[in-house]
Amino acid sequence: MAARVTAAEVEEIWKPPINMQTPELERVIDETSAWLDSLSVPLSAALLKAVERYLVPFFANANKLVPSSASVGSVSQTRTGGFFAAGLLGDPWGQRAVTLDTTGTLLEIARQAAKAASGEDGGSIPTFMGISNADQDALASRTVVGING
Repeated sequence: MAARVTAAEVEEIWKPPINMQTPELERVIDETSAWLDSLSVPLSAALLKAVERYLVPFFANANKLVPSSASVGSVSQTRTGGFFAAGLLGDPWGQRAVTLDTTGTLLEIARQAAKAASGEDGGSIPTFMGISNADQDALASRTVVGING
């Protein structure tokens, strides 16, 4: 099935990172649409479109090392990574998509991912978004410290 949303419709709710060009955003839209199709979520066309629209920023952010930063005086710290284990519920875009999915399918996926990330499932699913638990830890621990000029 073709994507339900366009880059322009996604950009109405989310401003992509400056280094993300339209072809890359369109690729994320296509991947998101294919993933949502694979779930066979029994929602109306309007709700599926809304869910897809909010999942695109989630997947675009999950594909990037999204920095978060803080500063005190002239010292700033940027941490890269951080929400991999939290999955759909660890990102405002994912949370919105989960809320719009009245079937509970995305919530169950989020719960299973959180369970796997915490090790509660006995380690049967060692990855989240294709990133191993060890790599998630390594990504989450990377920090860059700089002095603001």
